[in-house]
Amino acid sequence: MDLSPHKPDAGYDSHSAGIDFRNEKGAVTILELLVAVPISLLGLIALFFLYNTAVGGHSRTNDRVRGLAQQQLGIEKISKELRQAIRLIPVSSQVVDMDTYVAPSGGGASTARRVRYDCSNTTCNRWEGPAGGTTFTSGPVPVITDVQNTNVFGMEPDFINPVFVALTVQVSVSGQTNPIELTGGVQLRNLAREN
Repeated sequence: MDLSPHKPDAGYDSHSAGIDFRNEKGAVTILELLVAVPISLLGLIALFFLYNTAVGGHSRTNDRVRGLAQQQLGIEKISKELRQAIRLIPVSSQVVDMDTYVAPSGGGASTARRVRYDCSNTTCNRWEGPAGGTTFTSGPVPVITDVQNTNVFGMEPDFINPVFVALTVQVSVSGQTNPIELTGGVQLRNLAREN
């Protein structure tokens, strides 16, 4: 059996048979260019679409993470002020009033202030006023947005004498069909108990 490479017959001309597309100088022919350029363009277009898809997915993911981080900060702010509350007035599962310690925006020692969190109408808003008062001097300030549930504040053991507040916030996130649930809980350790 002969395994040597095939050698064309002496009279065989590969140029005239259309097999070798290069001219005698080794340059690329027009036919090669007509085939190679569209294939290269298709490859570049596919690469461009893959890049845009990856960048778009990354951007959407960053937006979701930023939104969830903002919602989590809102839960932490509400939890901190509930934990420091010296008086709590549960109004409903969406609204809670309290006297709590609030640090001034310019710095310094915390002072007792009246704070209300109202999580109706898809936003948890915060109001603030003088401690023990019935009016608010600032607010509403949105703390958590895109709230989907109506039972945000759960008082335990009951709404009359709570010792623990369970927080449950379901928020919608762009690009997601189901809301994401953020939960927390606060032991009311600073409440002044009346005898």
